[in-house]
Amino acid sequence: MRYSYIYEEYVECVVGYVEYVECVVVYVEYVECVLGYEEYVECVLGYVEYVECVLGYEEYVECVVVYEEYVECVLVYEEYVECVVGYEEYVECVLGYEEYVECVLVYVE
Repeated sequence: MRYSYIYEEYVECVVGYVEYVECVVVYVEYVECVLGYEEYVECVLGYVEYVECVLGYEEYVECVVVYEEYVECVLVYEEYVECVVGYEEYVECVLGYEEYVECVLVYVE
């Protein structure tokens, strides 16, 4: 069982359950973020053969860190800053793109 949120083919986010949390974020066609498994969730952004956990592009920086039951999501887009923190079974992720606000992920068991 999972929730999927799609914003005009621009942003797609998927949340899984149990020990599995997956979040896929696509910016135009060049950024993809995949979260891993178990107690540690690692953000991996891939470009062909290029992989990096924390990325900064132009005026925007995205950083997602998860340790055990602690989830922190910090997104910076131009002058837009959003910080969301989740605890225990609650995970919330908010992405802002100029006028766009999309992707809310909740309840991870």
